[in-house]
Amino acid sequence: YYSPVAMSIKKMIESLPPCPNRRGLLVAIEGPCCSGKTHLIDKVKDLLGGPEEVTVLNYNMHDHYHIIKLLKKGICVIIENYILDDMVDDMHTSDHYQVMPTRKGFKSILKEYKRNTIVADLTIYLEPDTSTLVNRLIAKEIIKTEDEYIFSLIRRRNEFLSKLAHSGIIENVVCMTHDPITKETDALNLITMRAAMEMYDRPIKIY
Repeated sequence: YYSPVAMSIKKMIESLPPCPNRRGLLVAIEGPCCSGKTHLIDKVKDLLGGPEEVTVLNYNMHDHYHIIKLLKKGICVIIENYILDDMVDDMHTSDHYQVMPTRKGFKSILKEYKRNTIVADLTIYLEPDTSTLVNRLIAKEIIKTEDEYIFSLIRRRNEFLSKLAHSGIIENVVCMTHDPITKETDALNLITMRAAMEMYDRPIKIY
């Protein structure tokens, strides 16, 4: 079932004029564990088009050359967990993880590590409120209590993710911190508007 708003967005996507020189969009869906990333992707992918128009990739299983090939074919590529998640994992195994990096520190990490990484045309960062997130983590049996979350590395990692997402270091990030019910429509709007505004051939940007 799709809401009336979602259906109207689907019709808008289908009505976009053909543009032979338009490449596909690279859309990253990021956020903490249990923030609803997989659920959101499952909701929007079919509305955006069929398999020949939309591909969902596991970032760790596909190299950048494969992504570029898909984009040049005009395919919308959706990746769950991309550069934000990867950078925070790197900080976890380095001295940076001991102290929250400043904006300058984030820039340094990006410069050192993310060479030749494709810049996502749109990154949607999902950030439920803490109580919602903790309840989901408990329901998934990842943690047992709220107190456990307070003193966990999961909380520390989430703080890093949020700081990085809101830092402005990574281009084209939109943070969704409101009611999860509206995320499907908002995500479709963001992706559709980006596709509609950038109709012509655009170079693939690399960090």
